[in-house]
Amino acid sequence: MFPYKGYAGKWLHVDLTARRVESRPYDRSMAEQYLGGNGFGARLLWEHVGPEVDPLSPGNLLIFSTGPLCGTLVPNPGRMEVIAKSPLTGIYGDANAGGFLGPELKFAGWDAVVVTGRSDRPVYLAIRDGEVEIRDGNDLWGLTASETEDAIREIWGDARVKTAVVGPAAENGVLFSGIQITPQRSAA
Repeated sequence: MFPYKGYAGKWLHVDLTARRVESRPYDRSMAEQYLGGNGFGARLLWEHVGPEVDPLSPGNLLIFSTGPLCGTLVPNPGRMEVIAKSPLTGIYGDANAGGFLGPELKFAGWDAVVVTGRSDRPVYLAIRDGEVEIRDGNDLWGLTASETEDAIREIWGDARVKTAVVGPAAENGVLFSGIQITPQRSAA
């Protein structure tokens, strides 16, 4: 029976264009054939993002993926992969980051979050107590990454909230900008 061996058994598909969030099963064969967050993300990118897809288009995927050891007591278990077709190179790009976001995703019941599409205005994804929603992010636009993290924590009234945010570099189209992950980690 799935989930097994360190997997929650589901991943989150987020379509920003349609403003739709959907839970999808984490296929057992994917877990067996493509170990960990990097394997899962690479396979999804390979299947869904062809060479003709512009990295900055709504057809690209942004994948946050954990592995089976994420959130366990094994040394360095907090690593999370961030995978997409790179805007800088136009080919496969991945980064991994430590911190608490990867384990928190796993504790919330998700092996991965896959984002596609494009929103017509700034938004952020909120995952809390089994609830997932796309929320307005207009008030966050233009803030630095640390200011954005502080603002989200204030909105939620919880200093323990974990985030993955971008700052003005990404907002202004810098092709090598990174994603800042709580606490002070970079996926870049």
